[in-house]
Amino acid sequence: MSQANKEPAKDPIRALAVEIYIELIGHAVTVTENEAKINASPESLAKISFKLAEAFEKAEAEIMADA
Repeated sequence: MSQANKEPAKDPIRALAVEIYIELIGHAVTVTENEAKINASPESLAKISFKLAEAFEKAEAEIMADA
């Protein structure tokens, strides 16, 4: 398999950020019969998701190092 065809390495922070984002956006959207309203900026939720994921990974590494 050539370099161009290889799947990129999985980024655990990005994967966790995606999960967090999905959860946050689910809580930020209100759907009614005639409309959908987002109570927070999707861009802000994305940034927060990455910050939370990085903080989680850092805390996990510290806990694992102490164990």
